[in-house]
Amino acid sequence: MERLSQEWCAQARCSARAISQFYNELATMLGTGIPIDQGFSILSEHAADDTVAVVAYELQIRISSGQMLSRAMSAFPRIFSPLAVSVLRMGERSGQLAAQLLVLSRWYQRDDRLRQQMSAALTYPLITLAFCLFIVVAGPALLFRGLFTMLEQADMELPWITKALIAFSNATLNPLVWLVLIGSIILGWRTYHWVVPAEKSRRLRDRGLRGLSIVGPLIQMQALLRFARALGVISTSGMPLHEGLTLSAACTGSPFFQEQVERARGQVMEGITLSQALAETGLFPKLFTLALAAAEETGDLSTSLRHLAEIYELELECRVEAVSGSLAPIVTVLVGGIVGMINLATLLPILRFLEKL
Repeated sequence: MERLSQEWCAQARCSARAISQFYNELATMLGTGIPIDQGFSILSEHAADDTVAVVAYELQIRISSGQMLSRAMSAFPRIFSPLAVSVLRMGERSGQLAAQLLVLSRWYQRDDRLRQQMSAALTYPLITLAFCLFIVVAGPALLFRGLFTMLEQADMELPWITKALIAFSNATLNPLVWLVLIGSIILGWRTYHWVVPAEKSRRLRDRGLRGLSIVGPLIQMQALLRFARALGVISTSGMPLHEGLTLSAACTGSPFFQEQVERARGQVMEGITLSQALAETGLFPKLFTLALAAAEETGDLSTSLRHLAEIYELELECRVEAVSGSLAPIVTVLVGGIVGMINLATLLPILRFLEKL
């Protein structure tokens, strides 16, 4: 197998589940006394994910040439996050590499499980909305084309809703309309990415998602959970707090969250306690900051953060179930309304036609 190029290493990525399994298997082999280079050899031959197999082979070569594991992993920034690389670097210094790998494995497992739960909660509404869109766009043109032709040829005044449905059906059958629509979407998308920088686009997307009445609270809760869990992992690795705050905030995936935590980080470096600095951001619930204040007095920050992560994990699971349950009737009403309007637009002219007989 050939060595990987720097461009490939920088762009390579794989699923969170594959990364979690990678950490778990590597921690197990190191815990049983298998040398790290031999462990990567085993992973490269038996990994279920093809990308992980290739990456494991490259890591084996780099480690055999004398590189530390954390340095070798830093060549794959989209697979191994800066948080993971920093935690493993501290594990190498303290001689607790296997333990830190196991901690990272559990972190990714829980994060992947919650991501799947949130995706599952939104899958049904999205599929139903896509079906509604198909009915609205393709239904009239495919199912009622003959009826519309007959109504247009009949000498009778059509209801406005029927006229609107016929006009929409005619538009969907016109290739020029689709060409203009698709061209406008592509042009608008490219213009947006040309005018708006990537970082500003991320901020706008983050602000828009947080502003949604249903999805926004879920995203905020997920960010709190990821921050608490990541900071708990960092606190056990011995990393300095000011460095750990930046890495933990990056794990949330929210630019706004990162900005607020960076501001709190500056206050911590000036001498303010972590709980007080986070409280002033307005992002963290009172329970979070009070638990941190108590942990700062006892000196057991990692335990408090672990308990907070467990609390927010349970709360997020409950909110996901509640959102899934509340979206079902909304989607049902939406589907019923669309089908009802189509039925009304087709039945009204038929009833008027029968009245004239």
